[in-house]
Amino acid sequence: MGSGVVFSNDAEECMKWLRGKIATTDEDTGSQSDTARFMSLSADEIVDIVDENNQVLRQERRAVMRKERLLHRSTYIFARNSQGQFYVQKRTMIKDYCPGYYEVVAGGVVGAGETYAENAGREVEEELGIPPTAPKAHLFTFLYEDERLRVFGDAWEVVWDGELKLQPEEVESVHPMTLDEVFARVEAGDQFTPDSLYATRKYLEYMKEKSVIQQRERNASGCTKRLSSSSRHPPYFPLRMKTCSSFVSIA
Repeated sequence: MGSGVVFSNDAEECMKWLRGKIATTDEDTGSQSDTARFMSLSADEIVDIVDENNQVLRQERRAVMRKERLLHRSTYIFARNSQGQFYVQKRTMIKDYCPGYYEVVAGGVVGAGETYAENAGREVEEELGIPPTAPKAHLFTFLYEDERLRVFGDAWEVVWDGELKLQPEEVESVHPMTLDEVFARVEAGDQFTPDSLYATRKYLEYMKEKSVIQQRERNASGCTKRLSSSSRHPPYFPLRMKTCSSFVSIA
């Protein structure tokens, strides 16, 4: 998981901010701030904890999962328009992981008893307003680990050119970008969630491999068509070859 370690410093800074916010109170009333209340609700969510084979072991509160760095499940949804721009989110400052960071994907922690597919449909609708009826393609599953996070991510893709409706508690703004623009922003020093960057690199690897496979299939299809066409006018074979056991007729 070499790429997963490169961004571990970013994850450390995220968690430093989180630890400082958990005990925040309102200076005038002494009550919990809106940030602390929202984080408390999020902390009480029940999530599935999994083993090294991505099999469910038990359920825990989300706060326990974060504190003990337990292996869990999350979705990573590459939402983009038909022009190839991805809907990069700027996370709100009340998120329990990397608040205020940019994120290439939509998605979130899979709840107890929830499937990846169910979570992907729910999260992309909650965060971006993309309806569940929008076709989503499953891509791949991967393991990501750094000093603070251990997660089996499930990657999806959805193409949407309609209106976006942002979830104000979680998404501050959305910035359509190509992936070249994303990595240019990373080089310029903008902060992106380390796990979403890792997922993006896996996405690029996946799409490259998919392109190679599709090209091979096109080449094979063209070869088959040429062979089929040539079978209408078969070449002359000497009689001594007609019983050859190694000959396979494609026509």
